[in-house]
Amino acid sequence: LAEAERIEAINRFVNARIAFKDDSLQFGRADVWQPAADALRRGRGDCEDYAIAKLQLLRAAGFSERDLFLVIVRDLIRRSDHAVLAVESEGRLWVL
Repeated sequence: LAEAERIEAINRFVNARIAFKDDSLQFGRADVWQPAADALRRGRGDCEDYAIAKLQLLRAAGFSERDLFLVIVRDLIRRSDHAVLAVESEGRLWVL
């Protein structure tokens, strides 16, 4: 598959298989960063778990480490931090 197709497929795959669940509800504490295998096996995780799963799967699909960026952003409306994965591919920056 072309890079764009691999990005879209992995993004859809992770989004369909992980249901959002806050770490404090799932683990009884804030900010637990799970490996992709754990989040996918459990079928739940929070924003950084989505981003980490996408990062690890894209890495396994042949994307270079230098093109993958785990980004922490601040949601000014909810006043909370949020993690996303950014991928540079063919001159485009994808935010997943």
